Amino acid sequence: MNSIRKLVPVGIASTAAAAVVAFALAPATVFAEWSPRPLPREAGTQTFVAVAPAPSPACVAARQAIVSARAADRSEDMDETPSATDATEDQTERAAMKSLWTSAVSACGPQVVTKPTAATLASPSCVSAKAALKKALVAEKAHEATEANSGTERTAADWEEDQAEFAAIKSLWKAMASACGFSFTHP
Repeated sequence: MNSIRKLVPVGIASTAAAAVVAFALAPATVFAEWSPRPLPREAGTQTFVAVAPAPSPACVAARQAIVSARAADRSEDMDETPSATDATEDQTERAAMKSLWTSAVSACGPQVVTKPTAATLASPSCVSAKAALKKALVAEKAHEATEANSGTERTAADWEEDQAEFAAIKSLWKAMASACGFSFTHP
Protein backbone atom coordinates (compact mmCIF):
# COMPACT_ATOMS: atom_id res chain seq x y z
CA MET A 1 0.00 0.00 0.00
CA ASN A 2 1.10 3.50 -0.72
CA SER A 3 1.71 5.50 2.34
CA ILE A 4 0.62 9.09 2.56
CA ARG A 5 4.05 9.89 3.90
CA LYS A 6 5.51 9.23 0.46
CA LEU A 7 3.10 11.73 -1.19
CA VAL A 8 3.96 14.69 1.07
CA PRO A 9 7.54 15.20 -0.24
CA VAL A 10 6.32 14.88 -3.82
CA GLY A 11 3.63 17.56 -3.23
CA ILE A 12 6.13 19.91 -1.62
CA ALA A 13 8.62 19.41 -4.45
CA SER A 14 6.02 20.02 -7.14
CA THR A 15 4.81 23.19 -5.38
CA ALA A 16 8.39 24.46 -5.12
CA ALA A 17 9.00 23.71 -8.80
CA ALA A 18 5.83 25.56 -9.77
CA ALA A 19 6.91 28.57 -7.69
CA VAL A 20 10.36 28.62 -9.32
CA VAL A 21 8.82 28.45 -12.80
CA ALA A 22 6.35 31.24 -11.92
CA PHE A 23 9.11 33.51 -10.67
CA ALA A 24 11.26 32.71 -13.67
CA LEU A 25 8.51 33.50 -16.18
CA ALA A 26 7.06 36.56 -14.42
CA PRO A 27 9.62 39.05 -15.78
CA ALA A 28 9.23 37.60 -19.25
CA THR A 29 5.51 38.28 -19.27
CA VAL A 30 6.01 41.77 -17.89
CA PHE A 31 8.58 42.71 -20.51
CA ALA A 32 6.71 41.00 -23.36
CA GLU A 33 4.67 44.15 -23.98
CA TRP A 34 7.58 46.56 -23.55
CA SER A 35 9.21 48.00 -26.59
CA PRO A 36 11.53 50.99 -26.68
CA ARG A 37 9.79 54.04 -28.01
CA PRO A 38 11.71 56.27 -30.38
CA LEU A 39 12.55 59.73 -29.17
CA PRO A 40 10.62 62.51 -30.81
CA ARG A 41 12.43 63.79 -33.85
CA GLU A 42 11.56 67.39 -33.22
CA ALA A 43 10.89 69.02 -29.92
CA GLY A 44 7.92 71.32 -29.64
CA THR A 45 8.72 74.63 -31.22
CA GLN A 46 5.75 76.57 -29.94
CA THR A 47 6.20 78.57 -26.82
CA PHE A 48 3.48 80.42 -25.04
CA VAL A 49 4.37 83.62 -23.30
CA ALA A 50 1.89 85.72 -21.42
CA VAL A 51 2.63 89.29 -22.25
CA ALA A 52 1.82 91.63 -19.43
CA PRO A 53 1.30 95.28 -20.18
CA ALA A 54 4.15 97.57 -19.28
CA PRO A 55 3.77 99.06 -15.81
CA SER A 56 2.91 102.70 -15.53
CA PRO A 57 5.54 105.20 -14.37
CA ALA A 58 3.68 105.57 -11.06
CA CYS A 59 3.88 101.80 -10.59
CA VAL A 60 7.60 101.73 -11.32
CA ALA A 61 8.17 104.59 -8.86
CA ALA A 62 6.14 102.84 -6.16
CA ARG A 63 8.09 99.59 -6.64
CA GLN A 64 11.38 101.48 -6.49
CA ALA A 65 10.26 103.20 -3.27
CA ILE A 66 9.60 99.79 -1.68
CA VAL A 67 13.00 98.46 -2.78
CA SER A 68 14.76 101.57 -1.46
CA ALA A 69 12.90 101.46 1.86
CA ARG A 70 13.79 97.78 2.35
CA ALA A 71 17.45 98.42 1.63
CA ALA A 72 17.52 101.39 4.01
CA ASP A 73 15.75 99.37 6.71
CA ARG A 74 18.20 96.46 6.38
CA SER A 75 21.27 98.65 6.57
CA GLU A 76 19.79 100.58 9.49
CA ASP A 77 18.96 97.35 11.34
CA MET A 78 22.49 96.03 10.80
CA ASP A 79 24.09 99.23 12.11
CA GLU A 80 21.96 99.77 15.21
CA THR A 81 22.54 98.32 18.61
CA PRO A 82 19.62 96.78 20.49
CA SER A 83 17.83 99.29 22.67
CA ALA A 84 14.45 99.92 24.28
CA THR A 85 13.28 102.18 21.46
CA ASP A 86 13.67 99.45 18.83
CA ALA A 87 10.08 98.24 19.25
CA THR A 88 8.55 101.64 18.55
CA GLU A 89 11.00 102.25 15.74
CA ASP A 90 10.07 98.92 14.13
CA GLN A 91 6.37 99.79 14.39
CA THR A 92 6.89 103.06 12.59
CA GLU A 93 8.95 101.29 9.92
CA ARG A 94 6.15 98.72 9.45
CA ALA A 95 3.58 101.49 9.13
CA ALA A 96 5.75 103.25 6.55
CA MET A 97 6.15 99.98 4.57
CA LYS A 98 2.41 99.38 4.74
CA SER A 99 1.72 102.80 3.26
CA LEU A 100 4.31 102.15 0.54
CA TRP A 101 2.63 98.83 -0.31
CA THR A 102 -0.79 100.47 -0.35
CA SER A 103 0.42 103.10 -2.78
CA ALA A 104 2.06 100.40 -4.92
CA VAL A 105 -1.15 98.40 -5.06
CA SER A 106 -3.14 101.43 -6.07
CA ALA A 107 -0.55 102.42 -8.69
CA CYS A 108 0.10 98.94 -10.11
CA GLY A 109 -3.28 97.31 -9.64
CA PRO A 110 -5.68 96.86 -12.50
CA GLN A 111 -7.78 99.83 -13.32
CA VAL A 112 -11.30 99.38 -12.10
CA VAL A 113 -13.77 99.42 -14.93
CA THR A 114 -17.30 100.15 -13.94
CA LYS A 115 -19.63 97.55 -15.29
CA PRO A 116 -22.64 99.10 -16.95
CA THR A 117 -25.90 98.27 -15.29
CA ALA A 118 -28.64 96.36 -17.04
CA ALA A 119 -30.77 99.51 -17.13
CA THR A 120 -28.20 101.35 -19.21
CA LEU A 121 -27.74 98.45 -21.61
CA ALA A 122 -31.39 97.61 -22.27
CA SER A 123 -33.15 99.29 -25.13
CA PRO A 124 -36.77 100.41 -24.72
CA SER A 125 -37.95 97.55 -26.94
CA CYS A 126 -36.03 95.07 -24.76
CA VAL A 127 -37.57 96.48 -21.59
CA SER A 128 -41.10 96.32 -23.00
CA ALA A 129 -40.57 92.76 -24.30
CA LYS A 130 -39.31 91.66 -20.87
CA ALA A 131 -42.30 93.26 -19.19
CA ALA A 132 -44.72 91.53 -21.57
CA LEU A 133 -43.06 88.16 -20.95
CA LYS A 134 -43.12 88.61 -17.17
CA LYS A 135 -46.78 89.65 -17.30
CA ALA A 136 -47.68 86.58 -19.37
CA LEU A 137 -45.80 84.25 -17.03
CA VAL A 138 -47.52 85.68 -13.95
CA ALA A 139 -50.92 85.36 -15.63
CA GLU A 140 -50.18 81.76 -16.68
CA LYS A 141 -49.09 80.82 -13.17
CA ALA A 142 -52.32 82.25 -11.72
CA HIS A 143 -54.39 80.48 -14.40
CA GLU A 144 -52.72 77.13 -13.66
CA ALA A 145 -53.36 77.61 -9.93
CA THR A 146 -57.10 78.19 -10.55
CA GLU A 147 -57.23 75.10 -12.79
CA ALA A 148 -55.59 73.02 -10.08
CA ASN A 149 -58.11 74.25 -7.51
CA SER A 150 -61.13 73.72 -9.79
CA GLY A 151 -60.15 70.20 -10.83
CA THR A 152 -59.87 70.88 -14.56
CA GLU A 153 -56.13 70.28 -14.56
CA ARG A 154 -54.83 67.34 -16.65
CA THR A 155 -57.83 66.97 -18.90
CA ALA A 156 -57.68 66.77 -22.70
CA ALA A 157 -59.12 70.26 -23.07
CA ASP A 158 -56.62 71.59 -20.54
CA TRP A 159 -53.78 69.96 -22.45
CA GLU A 160 -54.81 71.70 -25.67
CA GLU A 161 -55.17 74.99 -23.82
CA ASP A 162 -51.76 74.57 -22.22
CA GLN A 163 -50.20 73.96 -25.64
CA ALA A 164 -51.72 77.20 -26.97
CA GLU A 165 -50.50 79.11 -23.89
CA PHE A 166 -47.04 77.59 -24.31
CA ALA A 167 -46.96 78.75 -27.95
CA ALA A 168 -47.93 82.28 -26.87
CA ILE A 169 -45.22 82.36 -24.18
CA LYS A 170 -42.69 80.94 -26.65
CA SER A 171 -43.46 83.72 -29.12
CA LEU A 172 -43.08 86.32 -26.33
CA TRP A 173 -39.76 84.69 -25.36
CA LYS A 174 -38.48 84.87 -28.95
CA ALA A 175 -39.60 88.50 -29.24
CA MET A 176 -37.78 89.35 -26.01
CA ALA A 177 -34.68 87.48 -27.16
CA SER A 178 -34.52 89.31 -30.46
CA ALA A 179 -35.21 92.69 -28.83
CA CYS A 180 -32.51 92.16 -26.19
CA GLY A 181 -29.94 90.62 -28.54
CA PHE A 182 -29.98 87.03 -27.28
CA SER A 183 -28.99 84.27 -29.65
CA PHE A 184 -29.85 80.61 -29.35
CA THR A 185 -27.65 79.32 -32.14
CA HIS A 186 -24.24 77.87 -31.51
CA PRO A 187 -21.39 78.93 -33.76
